[in-house]
Amino acid sequence: MWLRSFDAVLPSVRRAHDDAEIRNWFSRMLMPQYETWVAVAENRVVGVLVLNGRELKQLYLDPPWRGRGLGDRFMSLTKQHPPDGLALWTFQVNKSAQRFYERHGFIAVERTDGLRNEERELDVRYVWQPRRDSRFGRLAVAPRACVGRSHGFHGCSFSQVSALHSGLRSIPGQGQAGGVALSAGGLRAVVKATSGGVGLWKT
Repeated sequence: MWLRSFDAVLPSVRRAHDDAEIRNWFSRMLMPQYETWVAVAENRVVGVLVLNGRELKQLYLDPPWRGRGLGDRFMSLTKQHPPDGLALWTFQVNKSAQRFYERHGFIAVERTDGLRNEERELDVRYVWQPRRDSRFGRLAVAPRACVGRSHGFHGCSFSQVSALHSGLRSIPGQGQAGGVALSAGGLRAVVKATSGGVGLWKT
């Protein structure tokens, strides 16, 4: 999926490694070291998100799933995690990614000649900071999803938590086109569906 997405979105960018090396890098290095989420639809991986603390290292979608709200769901998930914001690099040639991140409140803070990345491609640094409620000095990022984690639940209603303990994988989203299951740390939670039939699973 990553290879299809990269080649479709960045046809002019020279990949620094071949297909086998990239697959090995994902399975042996990236996934064991970092927090990795995958979106699954009809038993196929259609999206991947990789986080290292506040650093968003990878966000790729299968080409047929672009523009269907899946990227927005991933972004909602990432914004619930780090209290001090997010940061990422993307290639300057990837205009669609830049529009996507800017739509989600990211600001470009640095542009480089690409000599620090393996592809030697011009890149741009983006950061996102959560808005703080000036009245109380606390974060004002409203949770958009019910996320199950090994140390508790975030953004979950009582009924959703009850469903989790009942072993349900998904519940139909209110007013949406179906339920979505999200798994993390052995716990399963409910995410409001925006593109029905997609599950987000933490590896």
